[in-house]
Amino acid sequence: RGRPAGEQLLKFLNSQGPRLHLAVPPVLFKPLCTLCLRPHYLQSWHLLAVFRGLRQFVILTPTLAVASLWCTLVVEDDAKYAQTERALLLLGKLSTGLALYCLFVL
Repeated sequence: RGRPAGEQLLKFLNSQGPRLHLAVPPVLFKPLCTLCLRPHYLQSWHLLAVFRGLRQFVILTPTLAVASLWCTLVVEDDAKYAQTERALLLLGKLSTGLALYCLFVL
């Protein structure tokens, strides 16, 4: 009977020893991260956080698209429409940035 897939994945990722797994470009500048982050072994909660970061993108992107369409149809005031669209755009960019960071961690 084999070990669970999660254990095998962690064993494979940790086979190179402790590393700065979370100090990945382009979000974090690696030389600066070496001052405050220490090399560590990847743990299961690290992978869970990465997968949740990717999942939020998958859920949030279509939700923001529907909200943008709804805003286009319902909001009549141009100032409120522009403000809402800017907020939705900012949320989308933050979500995309987090998803890219999570991909670079892997």
